Amino acid sequence: MGNDDVCKTVGINSICMTMFNGRVRTLKDVRHFRSLRKNLLPLGALEAQGYKFSDTDGVLKVTKDSMTVLKEERMANLYKMVGSVVIGDASVATEKDDTTRLWHMRLGHMSEQGLRDLHNKGVLPGIRHYKLNLCKFCIIGRQSRVAFTTSVHKTKGLLDLVHTDVWGLSSVASIKGACYYVTFINDFSQNVWVCI
Repeated sequence: MGNDDVCKTVGINSICMTMFNGRVRTLKDVRHFRSLRKNLLPLGALEAQGYKFSDTDGVLKVTKDSMTVLKEERMANLYKMVGSVVIGDASVATEKDDTTRLWHMRLGHMSEQGLRDLHNKGVLPGIRHYKLNLCKFCIIGRQSRVAFTTSVHKTKGLLDLVHTDVWGLSSVASIKGACYYVTFINDFSQNVWVCI
């Protein structure tokens, strides 16, 4: 460390981080030190994995293969990462509410009320509050698919009602070069035709 102190590595693992653009990326071989209260990101370790760095107007960009992976803003003489730790066995955090967020995720995306109850019982170590920011995983996980209504019409002859659907663009073209196909279903006979 800067004061010639030695920190013992408790564990090495991967963590997931939400980046400045909302994407979740995995950082490998992250070292966990119990004695550190702040997270440090060693640029040398990133450079060894093929990342490049550029600094303009107080913003450090970490890129790999011409894609910006991390963005950090200069505060005094240090760069603070724009983003937050989502989850990981290394249990590290970069923002004030990340301990709460980490417990929220560890406990299966528990509600604020549940976190409040556990917080009041003193069960969650290191948690200071139970307020959560918007969790996109909770929103996606709680969405329900709207069911289609059942059709009540009755057809009396062939081609009275034809259902059609278009599928494509396929990433692999057919032998004749087609990338789309269309289906036609005769409601009366339930015959299906596929046109490429």
